[in-house]
Amino acid sequence: MLISQLFISKSRKIDFELSILFQDLANVPLVSGNYHIKWKIKYADLPSGSTPRAPITDHNVVWNQSTNTTVHLIVGKDNVLTPCELKLEIVQELNGGKDTHTIGTLMLNLSEYVGSGTTTRRYLLDDCKFNSTLKVCATPIPLYLAIRLLQKSDNGIKFEVPPLKKQQIFADIPTMITERKDKGLVKDDSFIAAYD
Repeated sequence: MLISQLFISKSRKIDFELSILFQDLANVPLVSGNYHIKWKIKYADLPSGSTPRAPITDHNVVWNQSTNTTVHLIVGKDNVLTPCELKLEIVQELNGGKDTHTIGTLMLNLSEYVGSGTTTRRYLLDDCKFNSTLKVCATPIPLYLAIRLLQKSDNGIKFEVPPLKKQQIFADIPTMITERKDKGLVKDDSFIAAYD
């Protein structure tokens, strides 16, 4: 437990059982190396860890690795859950682990997932070197995760969940084009038909 949490009233702390499934990393424009995810969670019983190393096959890395821990969320003075950060770092290893490179990162606010059941989404990586330098792939590299938070303690306090931010969620090209068409931003239907 962090020192900053020692001065917070117990009535404002709520425990949740967190389950995360690290499924896969898709559209990686590389053909060799082993990959793993290093993760850190603020305010958790198990604050950090790593997935096992997995090889790349057909430009995809599959882990199907789950982790479970208890997170301690805090209800702010405005009765909204305060942020609880999940930081992910995707690492590539070459030459038997002698050379390591971070290929991307992702930060999620776990408070946004409270009460939403099991949430499975594909996320775009931040700081992904392939998106900005190589430009080999047509789409940025998405990461597939499933997150579930179940309340363990009930101290009777009412709280609100912050809204889930959608800017990190990966949508496929047809979905993005359809959304743009619905907003009147795309005028030519022949481009959309190519992806249907």
